[in-house]
Amino acid sequence: MKKIFSLLLLVFAFIVTNAQNNINLIENSKNGYKKESLGDSVNSTDGELLPVISADGKTLIFCINGHPENVGGYGEDIWASKWNAKGYWQKAKNLGKPLNNDSNNSVFGFSPDGNSIFVMGEYNDDGSHKAGGVSVSTATANGWSVPQRLEIEDYYNDSHFANYCLSPAQNVIIMAVQRKESTGLSDLWVSFRETEFKWSKPLNMGAVLNSTQHEASPFLAADNKTLYFASNGHPGYGSFDLFVSKRLDDTWTNWSVPQNLGSEINTTKLEAFYTIPASGEYAYLVSEDNSIGGTDIFKIKLPQSAKPDPVILVYGKVSYTDGTPIDADIIYKEEGSTQEGIAKSNSSTGEYKIVLLSGKKYQITFTGATIVEKTEKIDATAYKEYTEIEKNYILAKKKVSSVADNSSEITSNTNSSTETNASGGIDNYKPTAVYFDYKLAELTTKAKAELDKLSDFLLKNATKKVSLFGHTDSKGENEANITLSNERTQAVKSYLEAKGIGANRISIQSFGEEKPAKSNDSDKGRALNRRVEINLAE
Repeated sequence: MKKIFSLLLLVFAFIVTNAQNNINLIENSKNGYKKESLGDSVNSTDGELLPVISADGKTLIFCINGHPENVGGYGEDIWASKWNAKGYWQKAKNLGKPLNNDSNNSVFGFSPDGNSIFVMGEYNDDGSHKAGGVSVSTATANGWSVPQRLEIEDYYNDSHFANYCLSPAQNVIIMAVQRKESTGLSDLWVSFRETEFKWSKPLNMGAVLNSTQHEASPFLAADNKTLYFASNGHPGYGSFDLFVSKRLDDTWTNWSVPQNLGSEINTTKLEAFYTIPASGEYAYLVSEDNSIGGTDIFKIKLPQSAKPDPVILVYGKVSYTDGTPIDADIIYKEEGSTQEGIAKSNSSTGEYKIVLLSGKKYQITFTGATIVEKTEKIDATAYKEYTEIEKNYILAKKKVSSVADNSSEITSNTNSSTETNASGGIDNYKPTAVYFDYKLAELTTKAKAELDKLSDFLLKNATKKVSLFGHTDSKGENEANITLSNERTQAVKSYLEAKGIGANRISIQSFGEEKPAKSNDSDKGRALNRRVEINLAE
């Protein structure tokens, strides 16, 4: 019996050694680096999981499983720790409601400016758990908002487990889920932002990344092309190992062969949930090896061969001339590219942060309901390594009659007119248009007032039908603008139906940016293009 057992051990040792000999390692994988525990300010005797580090490396958000202070009892709650100026992590704090509820809660990304946080699950209006999926919460003066659902087209997951990550520009979500077309079990898939809350159907990222087993815990670095993930299907040292791959083009399905991060990071136990700040200097990960509890969070210095391409972290404040901070939408893109990143400045401080790839030229646009849109250029061609740059911007305030708010200046450009009868009803209605704020499909007060007149007329003229034509300005990608214009026409249609107008009397068409009413070269022109036109017919 002992001989048989010894023989089995030899066979097992041969299999493991042979597998390890076939490991596709990063160059210079051994540098004498050691994993360092983040200590008991972060780690506990319970399980720490799913860490996400901020772009500047000063905030760590993660979840703890089974902690007695968890809102939902002993499930998983979202916690956070701040890096102290004295050089250590402060005592972690539970982020409380509404991010945490009686379900398992975790974060899979947050914007470089820290003003948006992306979480697992869908929430009811009172913050309670509703369903699976993903949502986004924004920072307010009173804390985090109740997360709003992100709609991913044709989303489903045939597994009980799922992991996600968010690109720094907030326009790509990579997910590890199991679907009918999976190469093996859970595969890596990618979805692209179409509008603020709508995302494309998941696209499988290909057989180079995906094995016949599980891929998990993806993390996309600040350079937007270096991907780290865990797998038990590529040759490794034990359970789940961590790997790195580079995106080779813009298809998101063409990747370099994954490389194992080596024995200084991977062990015979589980290693997963890898995250790195924009500097790429250190990696933060979860490991069972030498942990206080089941799994702890560690950091380790990255070898050069495992680092992402260098980026620059641009930060600063946006304010009016009197120093008042501004809540601004920030849109940035590489010159000559249609791919846009988004950010927001903090409504209380005006602070913002964005991450740009070194060696490129960018344009950055500040826009919002109360400001005159402003576009600046940032030249990052001279930077060859990670750099932090402070840039503060002073913006002009819009006048009360600003066209972007559907105010009198827009109204004066329309041809709407009505004739009122003795009882206050509308006898005649001249077709016009209703206007929308930038990137939004919500009806404004002025738009609703106009539609109230239209619905009153239609109710008194049962033979009349209405055609709605949706449009956008030229900002953003064409496909996203088609979607946005459709959302605007649907919003108008739904409002009229709620007023009692039958759906058979309403037709809609959506054109995106294809049919501008005015030039898109000015704020005023773009505001007049963000519209739904109204036509009447028998």
